[in-house]
Amino acid sequence: MTARLRPNWSFLCVSAGILWAFCLCGAADETGGMPLIYCDKPFHDFGVKQQSSAPFLHSFRVENLGDAPLLIKAVSADNGCGCSSSGTVADRRVNPGSNTLVLVKLRMDQGKGAVCEGWTIESNDPQTPKYEVMVCGVIAADVEV
Repeated sequence: MTARLRPNWSFLCVSAGILWAFCLCGAADETGGMPLIYCDKPFHDFGVKQQSSAPFLHSFRVENLGDAPLLIKAVSADNGCGCSSSGTVADRRVNPGSNTLVLVKLRMDQGKGAVCEGWTIESNDPQTPKYEVMVCGVIAADVEV
């Protein structure tokens, strides 16, 4: 007499569901689905500027070269000399193939001489969650006669 085995349908369905979920997750990772932050000019040299109460403003064009939306979480000044402030972003959500402007402000009344200030752009880019941009130049002192 031979015993007849019956399949356990609930076990098979659960196993197939788990396998299907793993396949979907793996496919999403393999096809990309990631944002990619990029700035064609992450460094700006403003040359020589006179010491002034008016700040120096510069906009960095930040692009998303990935295939998922880039979300800019924050723009913070590195404050090496205390003469910079946090940046502002025109649009915090950057769709694939699009760009936005990050405006930074450098105080020109805090001293004189060579200055380099950096800002950190925090985003959801998994490869570069903290992207650095920098402004450098020389602040010339007012000449008194």
